[in-house]
Amino acid sequence: MPMDAKTSQAMVRRRFAELDKKNFGVFDEMFAGSYRLNLPGMPKALDLDGTKDFYHMLYTAFPDLKHKIVEQISAGNKVCHPMGSDRYAPRGVHGHRADTEQGHVHGH
Repeated sequence: MPMDAKTSQAMVRRRFAELDKKNFGVFDEMFAGSYRLNLPGMPKALDLDGTKDFYHMLYTAFPDLKHKIVEQISAGNKVCHPMGSDRYAPRGVHGHRADTEQGHVHGH
């Protein structure tokens, strides 16, 4: 049965809140083994273990990475947070931070 928009949005918010705490086990709690992550530029989708490895590498490289979702839009099983921003500093680089605004679309 499809989730309603509020449930889908809460799921996306929880995912990033847990990732920002470096809780990579959140994927095992929230997603089936058939989960796939499609990233632009990647030749094929990452499976659940590959997704956890990707986020572990990302947060190792950028230990201060924090996601701030300020708006979400839902349609069907898709959730988009186009106005979100990420704030991070590369590992070992002190006194420099990067703020990015980007959009993500999540489907389930």
